Amino acid sequence: MPIKTVLFVDDDVTMLRTWRRRHGRARVVLTAETSLQALELVRDHEIDLAIVDQRLLGERGIDVIDKLRAVSDARFVLTSAELNEHDHLNAFERDIPVFPKQQDWQHFIAVLESRLARPHQSYDASLDVVNAELIERMLQRHECNISRTARVLGLSRNGLKRKLVKLDIKPRSSR
Repeated sequence: MPIKTVLFVDDDVTMLRTWRRRHGRARVVLTAETSLQALELVRDHEIDLAIVDQRLLGERGIDVIDKLRAVSDARFVLTSAELNEHDHLNAFERDIPVFPKQQDWQHFIAVLESRLARPHQSYDASLDVVNAELIERMLQRHECNISRTARVLGLSRNGLKRKLVKLDIKPRSSR
């Protein structure tokens, strides 16, 4: 299932420009700095995926996603350079996948598309696979050090441990 139109919501204009430049050739990229702009875009366009920053000027990304879900059946992802455990729990309770903020979402979108193209593969299961791949890559990059990996992913140590259990990831030291 191809992801043709992606909406990025972030109050960091430089990040929005970067995302548009990096992803604009492969698909339609829309950007919004506020929830009002995002709502307008969602009403006017058929959005396949919306990636929303948690820390927006004067509002939380989780709340913005709630507003957008009311008017769109797009898939939503919450992102942030820094998410505390409370934000993670809120997102989990609302069934919103959370990923670390990154400049290049190409790999994420490509893996998600390939997973969604498989028969009997749900969006949630696809995100779990993408999330597991990201966590495994980060664990390898940080030599299976849970504390360092958690810090890079914007999680608490216990939050990362819960994700490892949920996603059935067993850190394997390369030593």
